Amino acid sequence: MTQTPPNVLTGVFPENDALVLIGFEHEDIPYLDRVASIYDIRPREREYYNQLPDIQKPAFVNYVQGSRLLTGPKTLIKNRDDSFDGHDEEDEEDEEASRQIAAWEQLEQQNDPSPYLHIVEYAHKHPDPRRDERNYQLRWPELKRYQELESEEAKTKFAHFVFGCKVAYSELLNEGYEEDINDCYSRNGPEVDQFATIGMICLEKYATPHTRAAALNWQGSTADHEYQEHGVDRPPPSPTAGDIAHVNAHTVSTGMQGGWRFAKTLHQNKNSYTFHRIVHLYVRLDDKDNIIDRIAVKVQGSMTDEAAQRDNEEEYFYHKMLSDKNCPYIIKTYGVSLRQRPTPPSLGYIYTEYAAFGDLFTLLKGLFEDLPQLPEPFIWFVFRALLETVFVMHSGRVITWDYPDEMEKTIKNDKIQIDEDWEPLMNPDIKLMNVVLSDPGTIFPAYLTPKMLDFGLIKTQEVNWSRESRERGVGTPYIRPPEQMGEAEEKYKSEPLDVRSMIWNVAMIILSLMDRDFIPNETTRRRPTHVKKYRRVYSHALEQLVADSLQVDPKKRPQLCNLLYLTRENLERWEKAYGPVRGKSDGQVLPFCRLESRTKDEFKVGKLAPEHIRQAKKRKADNINVLEEQPRKKPSSGAQKGTLTIPGAAPIGVLSPPPEETNAPAALGPVGLPGHLPIPAIAPTQVPTPRKTNTPVPAPTPRKASSVRVPSKPKPIRNPIGVEIASMQEPTPGRTTTPATSWHRATTVPASGSRSLRTMETNPSVDPLQQKKAAATASSRSKSSTTSKPPRQSRASRKLAADGASSETQDPGTIAAPKAATSRRTTRSLKKAARSKKDAAPKGKGLKKKEAPEPEPEPGPGPSPVPPQRKRKLKFMLVEGNLQ
Repeated sequence: MTQTPPNVLTGVFPENDALVLIGFEHEDIPYLDRVASIYDIRPREREYYNQLPDIQKPAFVNYVQGSRLLTGPKTLIKNRDDSFDGHDEEDEEDEEASRQIAAWEQLEQQNDPSPYLHIVEYAHKHPDPRRDERNYQLRWPELKRYQELESEEAKTKFAHFVFGCKVAYSELLNEGYEEDINDCYSRNGPEVDQFATIGMICLEKYATPHTRAAALNWQGSTADHEYQEHGVDRPPPSPTAGDIAHVNAHTVSTGMQGGWRFAKTLHQNKNSYTFHRIVHLYVRLDDKDNIIDRIAVKVQGSMTDEAAQRDNEEEYFYHKMLSDKNCPYIIKTYGVSLRQRPTPPSLGYIYTEYAAFGDLFTLLKGLFEDLPQLPEPFIWFVFRALLETVFVMHSGRVITWDYPDEMEKTIKNDKIQIDEDWEPLMNPDIKLMNVVLSDPGTIFPAYLTPKMLDFGLIKTQEVNWSRESRERGVGTPYIRPPEQMGEAEEKYKSEPLDVRSMIWNVAMIILSLMDRDFIPNETTRRRPTHVKKYRRVYSHALEQLVADSLQVDPKKRPQLCNLLYLTRENLERWEKAYGPVRGKSDGQVLPFCRLESRTKDEFKVGKLAPEHIRQAKKRKADNINVLEEQPRKKPSSGAQKGTLTIPGAAPIGVLSPPPEETNAPAALGPVGLPGHLPIPAIAPTQVPTPRKTNTPVPAPTPRKASSVRVPSKPKPIRNPIGVEIASMQEPTPGRTTTPATSWHRATTVPASGSRSLRTMETNPSVDPLQQKKAAATASSRSKSSTTSKPPRQSRASRKLAADGASSETQDPGTIAAPKAATSRRTTRSLKKAARSKKDAAPKGKGLKKKEAPEPEPEPGPGPSPVPPQRKRKLKFMLVEGNLQ
């Protein structure tokens, strides 16, 4: 019989066979570890995933997950608060990942895709239950029970319980299990807390409670503020618009200047069980885009407003106490704020000083491979600086470099003078990641200054931690002293957590700096030691002092004042042997004493800001938006401002087919040919009214009667977006239409006597009545063009026709129907004929007028236009000459 996840009521919920780990059937494995072992990507697989083409990445992930579902993982992944390189399972995970990659590559070379399809299909049938959004919704029976609960705490716990049940059992998404979930919660057994824990963790890590637009994650589903990506490298998320607005509003309300611009995401806590953590960098710029100030904003999310306010204000309270002491090795803090949201989580913001060069863990990972060791003076400097912060937390006093002297070095920890109105503090979370590097100081200008941050777990020594908390373990795993571990020996559990525990944490940091690698502590019986590849390149004094500080028994560790004295004395002794370091810049110390780091300060105060955050770019973008909106119609209600809304169509920039039309003629494209889809367009630019002039409108050149006229491609209107859009109009059989504002096509006019269609371009400024007249004229010309070629007319007939054309009144402000084009040669011939007729006309009756030579106009239907300024004179001469 297959084993269900632990602490599940058998018979109440169906079994989820897909999540039973083959090879681990008889082990009591937590449910989240089961899921992580199947669906999470190993580091070696992540590296291979990043090298694959984008088209192959989803297939590789499906193959890896499907193969583990079918055959079972060879290694078990455990959920941790923080992940490090160097745990015991790393080698085994790499071996399993290498086997998966080799099998994938071998499968790609085969011609038979059936094994691959079988594995991928199985992975599709059993997706990651932590990412199914349906698991984080309350159905009606569950919602009814939720509303019946009185306190907000009970409602939150019930919602987490429901979410955890659905994550653990996908079958509970089916109808009919709602009452079973409610009954299980009513019994209030031990499984309620465990399912609620599963629901809370998965909701915080994998659900999408934020209201901003969701991004597409690597699995193809939407994710927002994604704090867990299954090991696949993704860029850290940027703040939302609400985050940026809240930061600026708070800084202004507290007296600080506003105008903060987001610059970079500094850190995100991917594996927190309690709440999300992410740190953003904001900068302020002057008019020339130079950075004038910068601030780091730590954002933490909790499920309720009360929890967010309690956690953030408590951390800020202790951090503010330490910051006000002006210790040079503690990050300064400036304020705290709470942002309530309609949906969880509620967000707390803590505003701190910015350290530009990362933390010590980043320093170790970014060191050059050819660098044999970190300079010993730098390690002594970090050792001394961290001990000074411990002294401040314990006593509330800031000491100088000369403290302690020969007499003060023997002071015991419990005899250290405590500042007035100060309670000794204990920070159990001192680690590499919580020590950042800032600009060089005055004592050691050649080295970056270490500064401590993150005081979320700090407490007073009087309050300390309960027995229950001590049993679970206090602080971050793998860096805790033995007395902070849950599995510590009984004699150590009775020891209080005080300054001796902080000394142990500081010594663990120094040991990692000496080894150039993180050294995890996984035992309570012996002190940590160097890694195998470590070369003994440091002085005996440093080796011995670190070893003494890492004693398992807290009582055997050195006293704080003695450590402060020894770190100063040993550094001064080293300087006497190898050369001075204090007060020397980077170029003044010996080459082997220099600290080479790859991290650079790209947001240095006084320097030009990077291009992506400059204000000039914003102003340019604003101008583009203004130009983009000018030719557009005002969007309808509900439409997003600044976007073009077309009824039934997607906004510009979104690939979407045009709306379907029933009983519509064939669509005409920009060249008027059937089969081309219409092009969505912005409203055409307003055409100014033509000025009144006596110059006639030239008519198009006549064509043969049997030819089919195909309109030329209209000149496109270039909009600010850069898309060429043709101004056209919808075809309406039998009549012309007014200019369209959304879809533009060529206006078609049926030719009488012919099945071919003739088109003309429409002008949006032309009056509809004039368009109807123009269409009628074009129709009559089209009718004459379909008949046989007329015989040659006499000169009198042609001039009488010209007389009739000239007698018509025209409004120069309108556009007449197209007429035959008149060449310059024809116009000159008409003028010459008119002048000769005027000279030859007799002044008396009955006299014949001398006929002028006949011009040779271009053939074509219809009368030729005559210049308006010559109409009256030509008409008078024709009447006087008595021409019939």
